Amino acid sequence: GQIATQVVVRDITERKMAETALYEANQLMETIFENMHIMVACLDPKFNFIRVNRAYAQADKRKPSSFTGKNHFDLYPNAENEAIFRQVVETGEPHFAVAKSFRYPENPERGISYLDWSLLPIKDVAGPVTGLILILLDVTGNKKAEEALRESEERYRRLVDSSPFGIAITTDGKIVYINHAGVIIHGAASPSEIIGKSLFELLPADYKKHVKERIDKVEEGKVAQVMEEKLLRLDGTVVDVELGAIPFIYYDKKATYSVFQDITERKKAEEEIKKSKKLLEDLHKHLTEIREDERALISREIHDQIGQSLTALKLDLNGMKKYLNTNPEAVAKLESIIGLVSNTIKDVQRISSDLRPGILDDLGLAAAIEWYSGEFEQRTGIRCSLKLDDSTYDDSQKSLVFFRVLQEALTNVIRHANASSVSISLRQSKQGITMTIHDNGIGIPTGKAESGKSLGLIGMRERVRQFGGELVISAKESSGTKLIVFIPK
Repeated sequence: GQIATQVVVRDITERKMAETALYEANQLMETIFENMHIMVACLDPKFNFIRVNRAYAQADKRKPSSFTGKNHFDLYPNAENEAIFRQVVETGEPHFAVAKSFRYPENPERGISYLDWSLLPIKDVAGPVTGLILILLDVTGNKKAEEALRESEERYRRLVDSSPFGIAITTDGKIVYINHAGVIIHGAASPSEIIGKSLFELLPADYKKHVKERIDKVEEGKVAQVMEEKLLRLDGTVVDVELGAIPFIYYDKKATYSVFQDITERKKAEEEIKKSKKLLEDLHKHLTEIREDERALISREIHDQIGQSLTALKLDLNGMKKYLNTNPEAVAKLESIIGLVSNTIKDVQRISSDLRPGILDDLGLAAAIEWYSGEFEQRTGIRCSLKLDDSTYDDSQKSLVFFRVLQEALTNVIRHANASSVSISLRQSKQGITMTIHDNGIGIPTGKAESGKSLGLIGMRERVRQFGGELVISAKESSGTKLIVFIPK
């Protein structure tokens, strides 16, 4: 009849460990659920919120607890979305959507948001859907970036398509894009006639090697400088273009981005200008030669005819003196007439020399410069210092050009320089002849040396240019003007 106690001991270590593990797992899942940036909501089959995570609530500027028990479509009415929810409950099949547009009714200032959807059914053992998990990922930033990129690409494409310059993209030697202007330059009706063609099909045969070298440089990452090239139109005619190219990545492939413009008409105009310029230069040279020949003829006529006649007249007048010794007044008058004739002879000689100095033809350029400088110094009082080498200058036409430039330069010194001295040098080298004239005057104002109104300077330049020479004028304040003339051999 004793009362006894029966103790049953069961080892629950494994259960406790399992409970601990489950608790820790739940805590981990809870931490992830609350802190993940992906929006997650749990709903019952009637679409009432059971719970939402912090990210879901913050997206609508709410607290997570404010969703509990409320119907999804009371907060966010949308017939299309409600139909999708019903379909998932009825079929038990999940629904996925990418970048689905959505507006928060209570936050209209946010505009449209774009969400990636995952709507997952929760089923019991028997199969019916007992709840829903809605997972949302906000891809608004990505969507707007894609739209901005698409709009940028569209703007760029419109810009390229409307460009007055031809633009083409080539990869692996084939044209993969060409704009409207490029189509016109190639003589095509549409881009389809050009796209897919090898670049070398649209080049003249003698240009293919050259263009291949340029393309190789571009593919190495170098920029091809703008150059004049030739392209072949679809009808076989050759067109002149100005073309530049840069390396380019086109759909992850190395490519060449080329910009070109048709310069055929410009080239024709340039050729016409060159021809006109050449004709004008030839005409100027011809007129100069005619003028110099006429001056030489007039000089000779004045010297030989008028000069000799005046000399004979002077001799005759001198011979008359012996017949008038008894009449002092007549002798005085005769002496006056003889003096006038002597001065006239000197004027004739000067005019004849100015027109075409015989010394230039007889003794050469250096002697002519020395003579003319002496005459200039005596006439103006401006001192001339000479440095002339002893070389001979056999080309009479070039010698005449140097002499005429000297005449014009010294005339300008008298008119404009206000100088007291001029230095003149002449030297011959293997390359050609150089004459330098340097005065100590006030110099030429900036820009006047290149002015189209300086006809004397223009004339000098044209004379020198006819023989492939160069005339350079430099002037500094208080340092005078230096004129350098060079004519090659």
